[in-house]
Amino acid sequence: MDFLVYWIVADSRYLERIHAEISLRPEVTGMEERAGSMGFYVPEDQKNTFTSFLNNLKENTSFTFRMEQLKDQNWNAVWESQFDPVILDNWMYIRAEFHPPADLNFEHELIINPANAFGTGHHETTRLILSWLRYRDLTESSVLDFGAGTGILGIVARRLGARTIVGIDIRPEAVESMQSNALRNQAAMTARQGSAEVIGDDLFDVVIANVNLDVLQMHSVKLSNAVRAGGHMVVSGILSGDDRAIRKAYPDIHWDWMNQEGEWIAMAGHKP
Repeated sequence: MDFLVYWIVADSRYLERIHAEISLRPEVTGMEERAGSMGFYVPEDQKNTFTSFLNNLKENTSFTFRMEQLKDQNWNAVWESQFDPVILDNWMYIRAEFHPPADLNFEHELIINPANAFGTGHHETTRLILSWLRYRDLTESSVLDFGAGTGILGIVARRLGARTIVGIDIRPEAVESMQSNALRNQAAMTARQGSAEVIGDDLFDVVIANVNLDVLQMHSVKLSNAVRAGGHMVVSGILSGDDRAIRKAYPDIHWDWMNQEGEWIAMAGHKP
């Protein structure tokens, strides 16, 4: 598959906001930052969709963009050169297969190959949910990872003692990615392709949703209903100030935790 790199140029005051708007787009498979600009990697067959999105975004935000074509083999080389291991204190070391094992003692070491799926531990939204999971006792719990991407959050939940993990993503390449990463980390996990409709009538002790605000609002009833009484929900992929919209969309959840990194926030709560 060939890729396009969209280089976004904007005043430094607006770059972080533009990054927040673009980075969770389903077409985006990778990012690169340079002084005064950001590059977003998009499969060539998504060109029309992503270009249309950028043109609409430009109506309310001041930036310019240009495209360059990148052959698949060059994309892989760029990705490997840009992808550094993620270190979360002495708790977790997240690396790709081409990285050497950790030379220090960590409680957990994961091997995550992102391929074309979101979720390596680099993005603020993933780290925010990891910061919540870190101190949870998930022993024998059931966990839904909605918008699972690489499956990293479900895999971490499994490492923390969860008994049943279901990962859902709308993209077939993400389902393939989470299956291979689950196998790579010896983490039993059920992968389902689709949106909230594939949850069915299943109930979970923990529901994780790292998706954007529009998706969280669109599927609020289904996601809220999937939380077992006494269970927990944690969401990210939302920006500072979005907490009011989340509280309105999920009145059945008693939100009692919020954390922020840059402009991104994560929220967690329980269902009485």
